[in-house]
Amino acid sequence: MVDIGRWNTQIRIFLYLLGAAVVVLGISAAAYQYFGSTGLTAVDLTVSALLTVALVILYFRQTLLLESQRDLLTQELNREARQQHTETLRDRVRLWHGNPDKKTASNPIDQPQRNLPAVKDASFETAPTGSYSMAFPDDEPFQVIPHHLQGDRYLEDLLQNHAPNLRKKKNEIDQLHGRFVSMRDKFVRSFEEGIVRDEAMFTIEPADYFGRWMFEFLVAYERGKYEDFAELRGRIQSQLEAGTTGLHPDEPRLWIRADIGGNSSRAAYSVVHKSGNREALREHQSAVKEDVIDLVQQVVDQLEEDYPYYHTEEAAAVLDEAAEAIDDLENLLVEYDGRPIYPGDCMYLEEARISGS
Repeated sequence: MVDIGRWNTQIRIFLYLLGAAVVVLGISAAAYQYFGSTGLTAVDLTVSALLTVALVILYFRQTLLLESQRDLLTQELNREARQQHTETLRDRVRLWHGNPDKKTASNPIDQPQRNLPAVKDASFETAPTGSYSMAFPDDEPFQVIPHHLQGDRYLEDLLQNHAPNLRKKKNEIDQLHGRFVSMRDKFVRSFEEGIVRDEAMFTIEPADYFGRWMFEFLVAYERGKYEDFAELRGRIQSQLEAGTTGLHPDEPRLWIRADIGGNSSRAAYSVVHKSGNREALREHQSAVKEDVIDLVQQVVDQLEEDYPYYHTEEAAAVLDEAAEAIDDLENLLVEYDGRPIYPGDCMYLEEARISGS
């Protein structure tokens, strides 16, 4: 079929040329008959002019065709460069999320983990920091981006040039964390409900962590973790009862610790022996711990009486807002993982760009 079509086309071209030749010969014969050699010269000039115009038109069309093909090739090469850069950025998106495919493993140990920050009952949890120290998790520097992407130039390129909504969401979470820390610090600085008991042999006083400990319970209460103060009071007592005691290595001071979960405990109260007798502290550990539990229950009674607290209400609202923002961040990362091409321009694409001129 292709050969027949090509043959028919060739026949048509031959017939057109033959017809044109016959027409030119006819015109030439008529011109010679009526005008002599002058007529033939005029016909010759006319035919030459027409052929020249035809050649110019053909050259112009061929030039346009070549330029169009070159532009298409340039666009294709630039598209491939953008596609390659998109894949480089997509790798960062997947590393940031940790498990954008939502895969599950039969062995929980092998379960892919998210690399995003999180909101707990009364605090933020940072994205993985790469730290394996024994520091308390809440004392680690907070970061939205996991440690293995900190300072990554392609992630910076993604946030600055290709995914401004990701950058805005990251900044929003950072700002919410800053607001939460500010509310917590203000509460701790103004907290005066801690009771100091001065006895004949001992002085019982709140430890540095006590105000923050109460703050976290009140924030959790604001967020609905406890139905009432009775449940909150019981939880505080159980943490103290499960906690340990420990002597200060240098001072005549006994720490009464609360078990705050996650294999962690923090000193809620301390007992100081007035005469510096460390052995007496060791002998009376159980008794002074009961005294501390009694004092803390009195503190909770005072908290219930003075409730609500502005700073804990605001902190709870910030945590709720942050939980929603982190969910939005995760959804954005999943969305970018599925995008075929990332928009935007950057120096990497500029370096790879081929000009069409």
